[in-house]
Amino acid sequence: MVDEGDGPSKKRKAAPSDKEEALIASVKKVLFSEEAIEFFKQVFHISECHQAIESFRGEVKEINDRIELLTKELAAQQLRVSDLEAQIKKRPQPTTATNEDPAEVKERNRSVVIINVPESRSKFEHEKNLADLSHVQMLFRYLDVGCSPMAVYRLGRPRDDGRSRLLKVIMPCSQSQRAILSKAKTLRSFVTAPHPPVFIRKSLSREELEKQRLERALKFPRSDPTSVDVEMQPAASALPKN
Repeated sequence: MVDEGDGPSKKRKAAPSDKEEALIASVKKVLFSEEAIEFFKQVFHISECHQAIESFRGEVKEINDRIELLTKELAAQQLRVSDLEAQIKKRPQPTTATNEDPAEVKERNRSVVIINVPESRSKFEHEKNLADLSHVQMLFRYLDVGCSPMAVYRLGRPRDDGRSRLLKVIMPCSQSQRAILSKAKTLRSFVTAPHPPVFIRKSLSREELEKQRLERALKFPRSDPTSVDVEMQPAASALPKN
């Protein structure tokens, strides 16, 4: 008979029997044994290894992607180099005997070109030339050159980017030109700050300038093949005879 004051009837959980308690004890003994603990450690270790392997696979994929990108860039560079080599082979060798004025050849053989000499911003051309002549005399004094130039003038039109034009210097004879070129390396210690270092090279023909430009592009290929230092190597369409 059920007592109504006690509310709904509840099932009481029966106490485990001796057999069940023995089974539970056996299971606990197995689970907490050294063998079981070692087994679980190995399982966790395998899981960590799988994670490490997946991470390594991701790194390998990233490296492979980079290698593929570099391979494509290298192929593009090789193609540009091949094009430049083909252009150099197609260029005719300069011949002074048939294609050039002997007077121009004679003048070039006694001339030098100076690079990175600061250019005067005066509005008077005469003052600009006097400033250029003063710079040349200073350089010649540093190089201990034993003669004065016959003519000093800038090459090309004035630039809009603030950079100085090439400065051509005509000497009395080819021997004085060779003397200057032999001492040009000493300008490495010539202080020009805050301006760029000054360089001196021999005067070159149009063909020599173009060949030098192609060889420079071949030696130092860039992502943009038209990106050439016009101060050192003018474009073919604007090459002055210097």
